Amino acid sequence: MTLRSECAKCKGLLSKLASWQFLTELAMVKDALQLLQELSLYLQRKRASAVDALFRVEALTKTFLAYKSQSGQTLQKFLSGFNETKMFKGTPVPEPTEKQMSDFDTLCKRFYQSLADNVSSRFSEAGLLAMAKVLCPSVWPDDETDKMLYGDKGIASLAKLLGLNVPAALADFRKHKINTKRVGRTLRELKQTVELFIKCFVCNDNDMLISLY
Repeated sequence: MTLRSECAKCKGLLSKLASWQFLTELAMVKDALQLLQELSLYLQRKRASAVDALFRVEALTKTFLAYKSQSGQTLQKFLSGFNETKMFKGTPVPEPTEKQMSDFDTLCKRFYQSLADNVSSRFSEAGLLAMAKVLCPSVWPDDETDKMLYGDKGIASLAKLLGLNVPAALADFRKHKINTKRVGRTLRELKQTVELFIKCFVCNDNDMLISLY
């Protein structure tokens, strides 16, 4: 291969890497991967909470949907810099055509919708995780009377599903709602089982975090 052909190849590669389309797509993917990494790292912690994980998944899904119409941090930083200087890291970036901008907008919407749908479907398959939300004090009603009745059905279903003593689980849960520091033996066993379940659930589907794009 001649020097001339090598130079032509390098110029073609530089043209691709310095194109507005490539850089916006790269920034879009980086924003998505950062969010997925945050969830993945949290779920790998020894003290990761199954209930908190559900809220993190819900927040992640809503963030993906929001990114369909609003740029993520990395993408916004690139677009702001491009609009000011028409450059990236000191390299000139050609102005995109109307079609290129329209195509990227369509791609961005489809990309984030796909991510949101994929994450939601993976975690919604686990009905046990959905029932476990009642264990989180932040979702309990403020009214004391309403709080005493809240979540009983979910706890009973969880205890029955896990083969635990239902009356004992309900009694422990009601005491726990009065004083969250009190966690009876049956409720503790229930919570530990749910924690173990989510770790196994996430480990089985962990490849999803790196294969969505």
